[in-house]
Amino acid sequence: MENCTETQIKAWKCDTCGKIYTDERVAGGCCKQYHCETCGCETPKYRLMCDSCRDKRDYDKATKMSYAEYCEKFPNNMICIGDDFYSELEEIVDEFYDKGDAPEYCWGTEKIDVEIDPDSVLQDLLENSNCEDLEFDNEAYKEFKEFAKNWNEKYGVSYFVQTNIVIPITEELKIK
Repeated sequence: MENCTETQIKAWKCDTCGKIYTDERVAGGCCKQYHCETCGCETPKYRLMCDSCRDKRDYDKATKMSYAEYCEKFPNNMICIGDDFYSELEEIVDEFYDKGDAPEYCWGTEKIDVEIDPDSVLQDLLENSNCEDLEFDNEAYKEFKEFAKNWNEKYGVSYFVQTNIVIPITEELKIK
């Protein structure tokens, strides 16, 4: 064949599972059991800190503020425990109260606007639709703009956990 050259490729195999890699370091770590650098417990692949030690580290570094201070500084922001978000601290207390395992703290959140811009959506549609004669009349534009406005009002906000803010849940707050 023309325009081709024979080349040899060096590869490494994981001795545990047999997977082949072009990088010796990656092959060596393929089935390696990882451990938490803080407490020594086993962790999932590539994780050097367990969830418990990570949470303790984040808690120790975080700014602590009362729920009242948090609400004053970040009005209408949600609070978070694990993957669950709550509008008010009372929701957390109610959920965990019956179980008898109310958490000691919750995390603050950051509020992010995620709104639809109707002008840019329609412009993108016109430019990238592969339809040469695509047009929107005034009625269609007004209807889409109204839809986007309603969608933004209902869904245009998202929250992300802020592990730099922690709200201790005191015993007084846990009492119904």
